[in-house]
Amino acid sequence: MKAAILNILYERQGEYVSGEGISRALGISRMAVKKHIDGLKERGYEIVSAKRRGHLLARLSDVYDEVSVGMFLKRKGMQLAVHFLPQTNSTNMQAKMLAAGKRGIVVAAAQTGGKGRMGRSFVSAPGGVYFTYYCSPDGLAPMEALKAVFCAALAACRALSPYVDCGIKWTNDIYAGDKKVCGILCEMVSDSDSVELLLQGIGINVNNEIVGSLADKAASLRQLTGKGFLRAELLSEVAFFLERYNGLLFSGRFDEVLREYISSCITIGRRVAVQKGSLTGIAEDIDENGFLVVKTSSGRKKVISGDVSLI
Repeated sequence: MKAAILNILYERQGEYVSGEGISRALGISRMAVKKHIDGLKERGYEIVSAKRRGHLLARLSDVYDEVSVGMFLKRKGMQLAVHFLPQTNSTNMQAKMLAAGKRGIVVAAAQTGGKGRMGRSFVSAPGGVYFTYYCSPDGLAPMEALKAVFCAALAACRALSPYVDCGIKWTNDIYAGDKKVCGILCEMVSDSDSVELLLQGIGINVNNEIVGSLADKAASLRQLTGKGFLRAELLSEVAFFLERYNGLLFSGRFDEVLREYISSCITIGRRVAVQKGSLTGIAEDIDENGFLVVKTSSGRKKVISGDVSLI
């Protein structure tokens, strides 16, 4: 209900909205409206209340909680279960325990044990967007589910592209220039025939500060643009694109995802080294399964997985 009230105030930001008008719109009492408004103020939302005038949202600052996330998801027309945690070890780990129903998201304001590909740690300081989208796709084979990483990477790239000039480094890192701004880790729980649970974990450097040695290779959106962002709004944009591309994958239309992915991939046409130089060459293409095609001195090779560096 708090998310619904916040949405009404957000749509008329800068105007007073009467408690009676909110109560009629939502079918609750004026006393309930006041209780929820007071709760929003306690969370940090900048709401001004005045007798005989109502309630006014002065501005929507970056208050990051289940209310703001729920509101922006609903504004995108999305009905997702939201599990919000101020801090957790890993949203992927929590999603495996909390996942209930067909689909939802686990969101954390910070992670203490964020993971990337190949067992690497993913620094997850306060100010970033860290979430795991989970779903139980009907009849999806494990081999097909491996392609979900391309859906996640493309969704993140599409959501970030209005704010920074970015592209995808095969398979799942988003770069703005030479700085990494987003990492992705996809996992699944499955038997030999079908996927029981698909997890798409996404971590984006948004309002956090990248310092120390990491600053040589990573940056946040705020550092790149000089502007702050509403994390809940950005999360909803990623989730919106994620459901779109997942829908294509689940309906057997991965070729449409792949075409768009290739057009956003900064690896194609570049010289690459795979697994610390065990294979080098020019990345020429990505095949129908998502494998990287590399032209080497001994012929074309397909890279199924591994650590690929641009050189």
